[in-house]
Amino acid sequence: MKPPNFACFFDIDGVITQGPNFIAVAKPAIQALIQLKVPVVFVSNTCMLESDKAKQLSAVLGVTIHPEQVVLAQTPMRTLTDFHNKHVLVSGQGATEDIARMIGFKSITTIEKVCEAFPELDMVDHMNRARL
Repeated sequence: MKPPNFACFFDIDGVITQGPNFIAVAKPAIQALIQLKVPVVFVSNTCMLESDKAKQLSAVLGVTIHPEQVVLAQTPMRTLTDFHNKHVLVSGQGATEDIARMIGFKSITTIEKVCEAFPELDMVDHMNRARL
């Protein structure tokens, strides 16, 4: 059989999943594509490690998904090598500092650290809003 001359990109969030659940027809369709050796890439705005998302997808789909097949919100930041040795402010949900370090950033400040150092600037804290 000739190798396919195309690939498939799947947006995970809201396209092949609805919340934590896979859309029923997505699983067998993706399994068939992988069995036919069609290159498949999964895209998500999730903030986690590509390797963790690949394990999660592998478990749900019943096929092996490699970290290289997963593109997440922070994945493009790997290319920002000019900034990896500069001090950066990182925001997001989850283990943002750990993820930033895994990507290659070395000097990191998180929004949480800024709020600890300057609590009066934290407008998410409703107690600070009341003081204004």
